[in-house]
Amino acid sequence: MSFTGKMQLGLLLATFVLCPAGISSQWGTTIAPDPGCPPPSEITPCECRYNQWDDEHTFYCRDEISDTRLREIFSTASFPVTTMAAFVAEYCTLSSLPVGVFGSMKFESITVDICSLSSIDPDVLRDQADVLTGLVLNYNALTDFPFDVPLPKLEALHLKANSLTSLPGLNYPSLLFADFELNQISQISDNLLQGTPNMERLYLQSNSLGSLPTGLTKGLPYLEEISLHHNSLSTISPGTFDLTDSTSSRISVDLHSNYIADLPAGAFSFPGTSCPKVFLDMNEISELSAAAFEPITAQMVSNGCPGLFVSGNPLDCDCSSLSWLLENADYKNAFVDGYSVHCNNLALPDWTDQLLGC
Repeated sequence: MSFTGKMQLGLLLATFVLCPAGISSQWGTTIAPDPGCPPPSEITPCECRYNQWDDEHTFYCRDEISDTRLREIFSTASFPVTTMAAFVAEYCTLSSLPVGVFGSMKFESITVDICSLSSIDPDVLRDQADVLTGLVLNYNALTDFPFDVPLPKLEALHLKANSLTSLPGLNYPSLLFADFELNQISQISDNLLQGTPNMERLYLQSNSLGSLPTGLTKGLPYLEEISLHHNSLSTISPGTFDLTDSTSSRISVDLHSNYIADLPAGAFSFPGTSCPKVFLDMNEISELSAAAFEPITAQMVSNGCPGLFVSGNPLDCDCSSLSWLLENADYKNAFVDGYSVHCNNLALPDWTDQLLGC
C-alpha cells in the first residue's frame, strides 16, 4: 500500500475503539482480534489495531505516553509480528524518540502529530530505513532533524509547524512530497532538491525565507507544485524557477504575499506545452515588464490556460512598460484575477491605449 493509502488507513483506524468481541468502528463494523497484536494489558495506554482487509497493524497512542513507556512496551510486550503498517501518536506528551524506543519493531510509516516532540535520535530512523515510506511529525517542537540519515524508501516527509530554521540538501531518492510549512526557515541549501529526483510537491510557505537559490527547481521531471507564499522574499533571480525539465502539464508556483518588487527576465521557465499557474498577488511589484511577463502570458494564451495572478500589487500604470500588453490584447486573457488589477480605475481586461491616456 502507498504511503497515502496508509495515511487514510491510519485516520480510519483512529476511529476504532477496543471492545471484548474485537474492534468496533463508529459505523458498526467489527474487525476481528488478530494474533499479531499483544494482549491489551501489555501495551496500555496504547492500542494495537488490526485491519483484516489489508492484513495490516497500526500501533496507536495518544494523551499521556512517554518515550520510557514506549521503550518498555516494545521491549517486554509479546508482539508476534516484526513489522507494522503504522505507528501513530497524536495529541500526546511524547517529547523525544530516543535510540531503542521501538525495540526491534519496524514501521512503514511513523506519525507523531500535535505532541511535544523536540528530539529524534538518528538511530531511530536508521533502524526503520529499510521499510519507512512516510514520516509525519507535524505540530511539534523540533528545532533540528537528522536529515543526513539515508531513507531510501521515504515518499512523504511532513514537518509542518515545528521550529526548524534551515534546510540542507535533501537526499531522499523516493521522496514525492515534503511539507515544511509554518517553521522559521530563513535559509535553504543551494542543492536543496538535487537529491530528490522524484519530487512532486514542495511546501515551504509561512516561513522566513528572504532569498532562493538559482536553479532551485532545475532537473526535477515530476515537480508540479512549489508553494512559497507568506515568506519574506524580495527578489527572485533569473533561473530560480526553471521548470523546463518537468513533464507535468499542470505546474503551480505560489509566491503570493511576499515582498517581491521586481521580476527579472527568465525568473520562470516552463515546458512549452504546459499550463502553469504563477501566483504573484499581494507583493510589491510596480511594473509588469515585457521581459519578465510576456513569455509567461504568451505561453498561457497559446495553450488556452489562464494562470497568472498579480492583484494586490502597487502597479505603476506607465504606458511604455505596458505597451507589450496593450499591443497584444489576447495577452490580457492570461490574467486570472484581471478584474482585480486596476490602472486609472480601470480593470486590466478593459485597458486600452486610449482609456489609459497613452
